[in-house]
Amino acid sequence: HEQPAPEAPASLPVGEQLERAAAVVSLLDDMAVLKALPGLPPLAEASLLCLPPSSGAEAVQVLGRVAEIFGPVSAPLYSVRVGDTDRLRLSVGDEVFVAPAHSSFLAPSAIKQGKGTDASGADDDECQLDEQDFSDDEAEAEYRRKRKLAQAAAAGSAAGASAPAGGGRGGGKGRAAGGKGGGKGGRDGKGG
Repeated sequence: HEQPAPEAPASLPVGEQLERAAAVVSLLDDMAVLKALPGLPPLAEASLLCLPPSSGAEAVQVLGRVAEIFGPVSAPLYSVRVGDTDRLRLSVGDEVFVAPAHSSFLAPSAIKQGKGTDASGADDDECQLDEQDFSDDEAEAEYRRKRKLAQAAAAGSAAGASAPAGGGRGGGKGRAAGGKGGGKGGRDGKGG
């Protein structure tokens, strides 16, 4: 199991290397949601974020550690527990900096190459196909339709092996009177 991230320090020395990282998009109670600035690699959880250095300050004020990463890999969002937003004078639109010496970055190419799964089965393994959860209703409908067709085909081939010669159902050649439907019509004979 993962170990909890170390407690964020209240401040860092003024000479600490900082890089622009994200902008505040939302503040709610003690949580800030930040959007990564374009062109930067995504931050890993527990990365240390700071407020912009102010001139004449004795230390750089720490905002907090990245608690969660969500959204698209190309433009990730970060949640950060910040405590008192009034004390920090934090507002939507403010830029936030990362302290690289106290942070780690994710390689987007490695994230995209990984097989997408939530591994919701027992012991966090892949679940059985019939227990799968879908995030897309259309994908689920298509999966269920294919499974039903496969089951029907399997049942039909098993029934066909034990059916009497001559087709089984009602005899004849299996076509309605009138042969192939003739004339202008399509399959239903209603025209095209």
